[in-house]
Amino acid sequence: MDQLVQVVFPTSWMVAGALAVCVVILLILFTLRHQFPQLLGQLFIQNGPGAIFIFNAHTKQFLYANSLAFEMLPLIRQKHRWQLLNETLENSLIKLLGQSLSKSGGVNWTFQTGQKQSNVRLYARRGHYLRQQVWFIHCFDDQENVAEHVRLKTQVERLHDAFNSLPNFVYFCDRNNQILGCNQAWANYHGLQAQDITGKALHDFFTDSEMQLHQRLVEQVLAGKPEPLRQWIIRGDGKRKLLETNGYPLCDSEQNTLGMMNISADVTLWHELNQALEQENQHRIATEKELHRQNNLIRSVFNASPDPIGFIDANGVVTGANGPFARLLGSSQTELSGMHLSELVGAVRAKFHQDQHREIFATGKGISYEFMQTKLANDDEQSESWYEIRKAPYHDNVTGEQGIVMIGRDISERKQSEHQLACTVKRLEKLSFLDGLTQVANRRSFDKVLAQQWNIHRRSGDPLAMLMLDIDSFKQYNDNYGHQCGDKVLKQVANILQMVAKRRSDWVARYGGEEFIILMPQTDLNGASLVAQQVLDKVRECEIEHLYSNVERYLTVSIGVASTRLFEHYPCQELTRTADRCLYQVKHSGRNDYQGALISELADVASFLPQR
Repeated sequence: MDQLVQVVFPTSWMVAGALAVCVVILLILFTLRHQFPQLLGQLFIQNGPGAIFIFNAHTKQFLYANSLAFEMLPLIRQKHRWQLLNETLENSLIKLLGQSLSKSGGVNWTFQTGQKQSNVRLYARRGHYLRQQVWFIHCFDDQENVAEHVRLKTQVERLHDAFNSLPNFVYFCDRNNQILGCNQAWANYHGLQAQDITGKALHDFFTDSEMQLHQRLVEQVLAGKPEPLRQWIIRGDGKRKLLETNGYPLCDSEQNTLGMMNISADVTLWHELNQALEQENQHRIATEKELHRQNNLIRSVFNASPDPIGFIDANGVVTGANGPFARLLGSSQTELSGMHLSELVGAVRAKFHQDQHREIFATGKGISYEFMQTKLANDDEQSESWYEIRKAPYHDNVTGEQGIVMIGRDISERKQSEHQLACTVKRLEKLSFLDGLTQVANRRSFDKVLAQQWNIHRRSGDPLAMLMLDIDSFKQYNDNYGHQCGDKVLKQVANILQMVAKRRSDWVARYGGEEFIILMPQTDLNGASLVAQQVLDKVRECEIEHLYSNVERYLTVSIGVASTRLFEHYPCQELTRTADRCLYQVKHSGRNDYQGALISELADVASFLPQR
């Protein structure tokens, strides 16, 4: 396990390597800043892998160029600037620069100088230099240089990604305390994006006391005696954190100090742990023993984590794991180290993991996924546990070993909550389409189903019919028998309608108040009229007493019937309007009856069937 800790937590000399990477990134960032043209020329242009120069197309002058550019292009010096040998070459170059914007692979330029013909490849982009709009041009003589350029570009992009992925706070400033750049971690602390901070002053972000500490660090760095600067800060959530800041001078090729790089790390935990260690043993202060203690503490934190954490090398062998990870794989922590995945999860599952690991190595990016583990409980019943797995690559710069760090988190409770929430949403959705009293579909559900059936029958050409039913003298029934009896009658009528509408495709809904609707797909007017008669008969058979009715001494209903095949000529609401007109006719003709109409193709009015 000591070897594992050394792999995951490199010794302090490796920090110097990380700082060197940051310095390289800074130099790359400087190539994008117009405040430092001298550094840009010395560090990037003059030492570039090919001919590199900066060209002002308006003045037709080269503002800067490296030595390879002079060897490759016929340039002549004009005071502090350079120009091409003749105007023909200048016009040819300007024309190609315009073409290069749409060609990421660069453009070829063939030109003649005396008896010599040269063929080069240009890569150009627009930008600003010395407050001028210019072209930054890379010129390559052969494909080998082009490949080298692509490789360097890829390295720059990776370094930029690595720079922004650092958890430490990193920012760069010049001698006037103007911010030249920072990583996203430092920008996030101030609630901004990295590109929005560049160009601002430090005092825009630091208090007076913080500026004094910064100035002291600058003086130490310039004096060649830098010491880590520690200060307590209060985060936005109110927690106090101890930051340790190290400053490093930024110099050009002539060792002139241009500014300073500052790297701040959160050492709150280390501070608290070191204080506890110093109280236990004040005599053990040697550097080697201190590093050993720190590694032991890190290992304790690793093993104390409730989440499964394991390390798997490129060959699929487990090189280290904590207790929860070992229990997840059904093994002990001591036995797990050195075992191959195929021994733990089987050949098929091991191949799945190895394919994932190859993908991670190829892309350099971690992946996350969820999986369910089934176990037998004490009563021989299966229990399900859900885990969220995060896999990321790691690389040991000392041994060159690479592998996968695998971190799991038990999300069973979250999954159970999500399942319960989904079930609740389904129940609520179902209830939202039901009438609370009669437990048949409500008006909202009916409108949705009518639109769907209208479109379906428009494609098939089958007839669609509707019954609109109204309970006769229902207000008098409510007023004299009470609302509870009225509710009971509504439920009885709804049950009768559901009993009569036997087909699964028939749709019974409460339209509002004492009105109900039966929507009958693939039914013509005659079929719907038969159903209406059945409803009248069933209601009459129930003999629900209604002594206050204007029709009979028992409860009765009136029904309007409508049917159509003419879906292309009318909106779906026309079927409801026609059934309502028929119902109106029944009410004014004595009630306790039905009347039907067929939506006519020849007119916008319904042709009513004769009343029986």
